Amino acid sequence: MDDDKVGTQARTEKQHAFRGGLWLGASQIIPLIGTTALSVVIGRFLGADQLGLQSYINYVQALLVSLLFYALTTATVQAISSAVGAKDDELFARLSRWSVLTNSLGGLVAGLVLMVFGLFSATPLPWFLVALTALTNGIGWGFGAIAIARDGWSRVAARRLVTQCLSMALGIALDLAGFGINGVFVAALIAAVVTLILLVRLCGKIKPGVWMPFTAGLSRLWGPFVLMEALSQIVTQRMEFLFLGAYSTDVEIAAYSIPFMVIAAVSLIPQSVVSAGMPHVARSAGSGDVARSADAMSVAIRVVAIFSVPLTAAVASVGPSIIIVLYGPDFKQSALLLPLMALCLLTSPIGALYVTFWSGSGRLRIPLIATAIAGVIDLGLAWLLVPHLNALGAALANLAGQTTMSILMLVMTARATAHFPIPVLRWLGVLLFSVVVGAVTFAVTDLVGMTSSVQAILACIAGMVVFLIPMIGFGYFVGFVDHSDGHWLRDTVPSRLSGVVRLLAGRHSSPAGEAAN
Repeated sequence: MDDDKVGTQARTEKQHAFRGGLWLGASQIIPLIGTTALSVVIGRFLGADQLGLQSYINYVQALLVSLLFYALTTATVQAISSAVGAKDDELFARLSRWSVLTNSLGGLVAGLVLMVFGLFSATPLPWFLVALTALTNGIGWGFGAIAIARDGWSRVAARRLVTQCLSMALGIALDLAGFGINGVFVAALIAAVVTLILLVRLCGKIKPGVWMPFTAGLSRLWGPFVLMEALSQIVTQRMEFLFLGAYSTDVEIAAYSIPFMVIAAVSLIPQSVVSAGMPHVARSAGSGDVARSADAMSVAIRVVAIFSVPLTAAVASVGPSIIIVLYGPDFKQSALLLPLMALCLLTSPIGALYVTFWSGSGRLRIPLIATAIAGVIDLGLAWLLVPHLNALGAALANLAGQTTMSILMLVMTARATAHFPIPVLRWLGVLLFSVVVGAVTFAVTDLVGMTSSVQAILACIAGMVVFLIPMIGFGYFVGFVDHSDGHWLRDTVPSRLSGVVRLLAGRHSSPAGEAAN
């Protein structure tokens, strides 16, 4: 009976983390769709110069958010989750107070920096609006970190999804009403205020008490997390834009930015599910049972490693026709770059899983080393290749950086712990099958043609059919993963998704299949 209770509890924890990952992914992917729609409206109704100004302001804000909010929130989530795992109520309350204070200070610093940009700008008002938004978001993340550490990502991500959709819809409406990009940033500020109110209510009253002693672990964590995020900006974000801006043209920047956005959107799916597991790892570390999380993440790594292969093949073979459908035949260069840039999807989700484990356990030495080496390679190749190859050079530099980081994470983690073996033979088998199906799919889309939007739509439909039929057949009759990982998937995802699991992990992943075997 006790074993049944333990099994039920473990399954509930896995499903809770999985749902949190789905909510986190939705809260990032759906607003990305809205951001794309918003950029189209700005470009069509306000012109390229206003779109460029809005994009530049957002890029500066995103950089500050990554270095201040994201790093600080990650550190506080890890520290508070450890307190939850250790059942230390006094430490939890003290860290919660520090979470609100430090994130608020981070928001204040970001706001001041953005205001300085505004003072030296010919259009200061949007900078001032985004500065207020940064301050409000900083306070909100202080409360959000507490809720994430205590309850997981689901409830926070659900609220942020609603307010982010509100921001996009209101921004488009104000833009069309004639308020320009000022309306866009007003909408973002309103959404930030609503998010803050929702997170304060979700978090509840913070227990008053002493502030000291300051938790040394939090200060030790924050510095490495900031450094980690700064290095990640080089390897996984748009640092190549700086080289394209210095050595190339706006046309080449656009050609590179579109496939980069596609890859970033696709990679959010596994990375969000992965990132949602960090509080669980931290709680296990705090309770002294990090091995349990390591065993669970070992299965997750095997599953992600396998499913990253057909995901890569799908993006590389069908993705080019989707770009032509969305942007038109004039962006054929972007479509041609996408298959090359999609190769990073083979390894980057695995690298993200390793980073999640080491971040959750509070040990950042391995990801820092791997990301630093990959950052040097990325910057070096961008400096060498972009002046001669333009957008192709930027794509090669980014691919080299991301792949290097993931491979280094795999090798260094394998040497440090024996918890994460990769099923090499099965991975190679799925890779061979995916290459064949992807090549046939690409040939079909090329045969249909993509010289016009109508042809691209037909090519996209034909490619999806040709790709999905053999992939679903392989998944159902053979299975991408073995029996034990199929059972893990069945126990992890909500029961309503069991049919999807059978299409991916084979009939053996279902209770009936298990009995038959």
